[in-house]
Amino acid sequence: MKDPRQYQPHVIYLDRIILPIAKEIGKPNDTEYVLNQVRSILSSVSRRLPLAQAVQLFNALPIPLQALMIEEWVVDQYLPERLTSLDNLLEEIIRNEPSLFNKDEGLQQALSLIMAIIGVSANHITPEALQQLLGVFPSDLRERFEAYNLLHHRNSLSDNIN
Repeated sequence: MKDPRQYQPHVIYLDRIILPIAKEIGKPNDTEYVLNQVRSILSSVSRRLPLAQAVQLFNALPIPLQALMIEEWVVDQYLPERLTSLDNLLEEIIRNEPSLFNKDEGLQQALSLIMAIIGVSANHITPEALQQLLGVFPSDLRERFEAYNLLHHRNSLSDNIN
C-alpha cells in the first residue's frame, strides 16, 4: 500500500486497517483514495459529535484510525449541531469532502465505507469498544450495521457486543 508521506509512521498499522476496508468496498488497488475517504469520514463524524461522544468514538477506534480522526481536529471550536440520523451523517460527510464521493452514488459510497470502517475495526477492538463505537452514531446506523454483518456473513452484532 502506498501512503502519503505524512502517514509513513503508521504504514504497518494502516495496511491492517485500510487495505481490508478497501477490499471490503471493492477498491483493493486504490488504497490512497480509500485512505483519504476514511480520513474524511472520521473527520466529518468527529466534528459533528458532542465532545463527550467524540472522545468516546476516539477511545473505541483502533490506534491508526485514532490518528486519522484527530489529524485536523480543532477542539476549541467544538459546539457541533447533533447528528440525528444516518441520512444527516451521510450528507455531512459528502458536504465535507465532495471531491471524494461520486455525485450520483455518494450517499451509498459513504454508507458502504462507514460499514467497512466499523466492520474492519470490529476485528481489532474488544466487543465493549465496538458497542462504544456504535453508541456515538445515530441509532439507525446500528440497524444498518446488523444487516450489513448478515449480508457479509459475519457474526451478528449482538454476538460481538454481548
